[in-house]
Amino acid sequence: MNKISLLPLLIVLLGQLSPGQELKLNCPSGMERWPQGDQRTITWTSSGCSGTVRLMLYTANGVKVGNIATGLPVSGGSYDWSVGQYIGGVAPVASYQMHIRLEGTQTADESSTSFLIDIPQSCRITCPRAGATWSAGETHAVMWEQKSSRPMKFLGQTVKISLIYAYSDGEVQVITASTPRDGSYSWTLPSTIPLQYYRVRVTSNGSEPRVLATSEIITIQPKINVSSPAADANWKKNGTYAIHWAIQGPAESNISIWLMDILLKERIYIITSGVAATGTYLWHIPSVPSFATGRFRVQVRTNHPGNTLFGTGSSHAFNIAPE
Repeated sequence: MNKISLLPLLIVLLGQLSPGQELKLNCPSGMERWPQGDQRTITWTSSGCSGTVRLMLYTANGVKVGNIATGLPVSGGSYDWSVGQYIGGVAPVASYQMHIRLEGTQTADESSTSFLIDIPQSCRITCPRAGATWSAGETHAVMWEQKSSRPMKFLGQTVKISLIYAYSDGEVQVITASTPRDGSYSWTLPSTIPLQYYRVRVTSNGSEPRVLATSEIITIQPKINVSSPAADANWKKNGTYAIHWAIQGPAESNISIWLMDILLKERIYIITSGVAATGTYLWHIPSVPSFATGRFRVQVRTNHPGNTLFGTGSSHAFNIAPE
């Protein structure tokens, strides 16, 4: 009886496992809403990889639709995609997942959740950009541009601008019911908007009202002004000092206060956590020899149990000196 050697097969399988290789799909990561036909950039990072990658489109329940692109240098890190296009067709409006694979290996990644290929839109919002963080009381420009130079008289001469929830079409607030369709509107954020993820939507006011453009996800947070310690204040170990702050936005029940290293730009000490947001906290600076001296900032952060979002505000740089 002839014995079949498994060594060649084992060598092939071990090669496909690609130890030490990492590939991460960064965008889309999930929950994006990309209008069909828009230009969007797919991005990824890699470590220990060489060769080429393949980008693939799958339905939300895991059925492969097709290859978006093949033979892309893994070191390139990005690909400009006409949303919906894949080799051999155009994906209809629906939810999908993006997959990336290092060709010839099992090294792969995919979007953490599904993203939406949305209905085509005649305009694009250029501000706010994806990932923007706006605060209560600030004034920002909402800006949009028409994708085509063709006149669209049915759209009318004015538009409605709304704030909507990030993961639904539910309207949170009408920013303006009517403003000229000139591509820009200045909005001062009210203090009543809760800390949350949102999108901005522009809708025509013409004879055939329709959604012209929807922004990517932004964050709106309360604005926190820390007035003490003052700039270049000199505090000493074993002393007691007042930290003062004011929150512009919805009422906050409690806050945390961190000591931030100026150079490292990271937290080195939790001054207090979960205290009432009264606007003042008396801090007795530890006198132990191991407690740091030097130049710092105080950061006040809102607490929202069960919510990864938080508002922050930082003081000016100040000094902590020995006793």
